[in-house]
Amino acid sequence: MSPRAWLRRVGAASTVGFCMAGALATAPVDATAAGIAPLPIGSTILRSGDVGPAVRVLQGDLWQFGFDPGPVDGIFGPQAAAVLRRFQTSSHIAASGILDAATFQMVLQDLGYSQGAPSAGSGGQGAPSAGSGGQGAPSAGSGGQGAPSAGGGGQGAPPAGGGGQGAPSAGSGGQGSRPAAGTPSSGGMHPEILAYWAVWGSNATALSDLQQHGSATTWLSPYWYTLRGNGTLASRESDHAQVISTARAAGVPVLALVNQGSGLTALLWTTSGRTTAVNAIAGMLQGNPGVSGVVIDFELLPASSRNNLTVFVNQLRSTLPRSETIGVAVMPKASSPGPSYAQVFDYAALGQAADFIQLMTYDRHSDSSGPGPISPNNWVAQVAQYAATVIPAKKILLGVPGYGYDWTSGGSTASIDATHALSLASARGISPTYDPTSGENHFTYRDNSGRLHTVWFEAAQGVVGKYDLVKQLGLGGLALWTIGGEQPAFWPAAEGQG
Repeated sequence: MSPRAWLRRVGAASTVGFCMAGALATAPVDATAAGIAPLPIGSTILRSGDVGPAVRVLQGDLWQFGFDPGPVDGIFGPQAAAVLRRFQTSSHIAASGILDAATFQMVLQDLGYSQGAPSAGSGGQGAPSAGSGGQGAPSAGSGGQGAPSAGGGGQGAPPAGGGGQGAPSAGSGGQGSRPAAGTPSSGGMHPEILAYWAVWGSNATALSDLQQHGSATTWLSPYWYTLRGNGTLASRESDHAQVISTARAAGVPVLALVNQGSGLTALLWTTSGRTTAVNAIAGMLQGNPGVSGVVIDFELLPASSRNNLTVFVNQLRSTLPRSETIGVAVMPKASSPGPSYAQVFDYAALGQAADFIQLMTYDRHSDSSGPGPISPNNWVAQVAQYAATVIPAKKILLGVPGYGYDWTSGGSTASIDATHALSLASARGISPTYDPTSGENHFTYRDNSGRLHTVWFEAAQGVVGKYDLVKQLGLGGLALWTIGGEQPAFWPAAEGQG
């Protein structure tokens, strides 16, 4: 998780009052300014025998720093103490095996925090996002951002040596050995989780999920704004205040999703058009203090807009305060230049400009194709491995669909969220079949008119596979499209407990 999230969670879980409740949600990266006063020498935060979420956070960060504490289970046992001693020794502090004041300050330093002044290049809350919603308003629980149909995206195996293993190339955004504040920093053990919000009308399930799983959610990105061709923003939904309030109570920063309206290609072609658009987004953020950044989700731009999109994102980054997060959702590809729909996305350049890149690794099969897995893990691995060769790995979020599709033979295709798919199968006395290659469930049934239906949707095991891929490649984390549609098993699976 990000340094800000680490401190928020440890602060909430620890019995030591080293920060003010809620202060870290909006405080700058400067640890002193954030209210994290230096602890008295000898203070103990965590020791052997302690249990709880703060221990689990510490275990995850030790793993990130290259020290394997064993299971990330929230139990401060002998192995965790031994590994903590090795970390302390490597940091030239007393090897007590206790998370004391000196060790905590070293953890802050390694996570990019400082006492008194922010570290070079540090920038804001960091945040990923995307998976944003396509063109027009999908129905609640519907499929993702207009991602490619079958055959799109997975353009064969990545180039030899691809995979990146989390090691960004020189000059790839200044990540170095530790990510700057403002970028995903999970290293795979505690993945960042970006949850998208695409709700039209009241949705008690989505609100309940946000309240219940806020401690596991790094950012919430509501699908709220469309950038018109004249450079103004159109707002969708009317419950912004309620969602922001619920997110704030759960300790989750909000990143507004901005998708594209008609005429955007022409708008981004001119300097004046890009400036108008950037100023509109900056004005929206200035007028909404409960929103701490944006996710840019422009999916249907032609390849000829490649440079214009990159210039726009760079201009947005130079205009917004570093404390405001910028994420960019990109269509998936496993090689360069990739399929036509993904050629507008310059992965390397956008990866330098944005705080995170969300790969829209879903809709491999959709309403525009025949039945098949939505986000097959073998294909997702190809896309992720390629992306990690050109984007700093810790800036990459993998998209996870909280939905599936129900294909009617010779008829229409409907999106179906994972919970409803499970209920549908249960009501018909069907046990879905798990496909280990894709990590998805599928089943068939006949409706009351005798028509054959085929349903595919993400299985909990599939989420575990994506979690493992995040860990293997050192990626930033996962992005769920959308909260409220996922099956309950998503949350333990996404945190490595599945």
